[in-house]
Amino acid sequence: GAMTYCAKGAVTFTMGEAVSGTIAGNAAFPIRVLGYNTNRGDAPTGANCPTFATGANGFIQTGAHWWVENIIFTGSAAIVLSLSSTSRAINCKVINNSTTASRKAFGSLGHIIKGEAIAYRGYGTGGTVYHIGCWYHASRWGSYFGTTAHILFDCILSSNVLGASSGDSATTAATFKDC
Repeated sequence: GAMTYCAKGAVTFTMGEAVSGTIAGNAAFPIRVLGYNTNRGDAPTGANCPTFATGANGFIQTGAHWWVENIIFTGSAAIVLSLSSTSRAINCKVINNSTTASRKAFGSLGHIIKGEAIAYRGYGTGGTVYHIGCWYHASRWGSYFGTTAHILFDCILSSNVLGASSGDSATTAATFKDC
């Protein structure tokens, strides 16, 4: 699969329009968007990750097998980061700073691994199936569960205004393990 590297540097990547696409990787060769601090592959954390300021736009990829790693996303779109059900966000922090209710930081994804989500007036995450080692906080709700079963393993859902999670009447199941 293809790899794109994004350096931290002194620059914030500012998106002037929505980023969306349908290009797909495959299970053996996913498309990878990798953030790094100083050297490619250094796996930065926290403020050492590059930042994508999406503004009112979202970063939406519907192509299969995307791995987005070590990047901070900030924006006010209905969904700031959304990937296909075979994709994953690893060590990403997503902040939806909109003042409009019910917006999401993370949208649909297959996996969020070591992710952090904040949505000041909405949901930290919604539509993701597997959540592993994540922290969803400072949101109206930590997570939203729709009609798909969800599994949260070793996650922290804290300091959310209305609670850890919410779902609609068609929610299939949500499993919390070691949270």
